[in-house]
Amino acid sequence: GVTAQMLASGQMTGISVSGLGTVTVEPDLAVISIGVEARARTVEVARNQAAESMQDILVELDAHGIDDKDIQTRNFSITPRYSWRELKDEKGGSYSEQVLIGYTVSNQATVKVRDLEDVGSVIDAAAKAGGDLIRIQNIQFTVEASGPARARARGSAIEDAINKAQQFAELTGVTLGRPI
Repeated sequence: GVTAQMLASGQMTGISVSGLGTVTVEPDLAVISIGVEARARTVEVARNQAAESMQDILVELDAHGIDDKDIQTRNFSITPRYSWRELKDEKGGSYSEQVLIGYTVSNQATVKVRDLEDVGSVIDAAAKAGGDLIRIQNIQFTVEASGPARARARGSAIEDAINKAQQFAELTGVTLGRPI
C-alpha cells in the first residue's frame, strides 16, 4: 500500500511503499507424515500391534533407501477408548454410564524422501507394510535448502519497493531521500 506521512502542520514527511518478490523453485524433497494406529482391549496388545506395524514400515523404508536420519518420530500417544451404556435405575428411569472399552496407540513420524521419482513407490510399500493400521496424513513437496531462493525473493521485493517509490516521487515532484 501507499501511505503519505504528515506532520501536525500538514507537511509531507515521506511516502511509504511495500514491495513484493516471488521466486519459483522446483521441489527437491517430499516430506510424508506417516503413522500407525492400533486399537485393542489392553494397552499392551495395542502397543505391540503398533510397534510391529511401524517396524514393518521401517523395514520397507530402509529397503527404499530412506536413511534413518530422514525418519523422525513426531508423536506417540496412548489414549483410552470409552463407550456409553444405558442403564435403568430402581425407579425405572434410565441413565448412561461411561465404560472403558480399550485403548488406542498412535505412532506418527515424518519421512523425508529425497528422490521425488520414488515417492509413489515409498507410499505404496509403507501402506502395504502397515496394513490396516497405516495412517498417511499428508505429503508436502518442498525445497530443502530454501535460503538462496528466499534471498532472491527478498532482493526482488526490495527492487519492487524502490521502483514504486521512484515512480511516486516522480509523480509527486519530490526527490527520494534515504530509505527508512
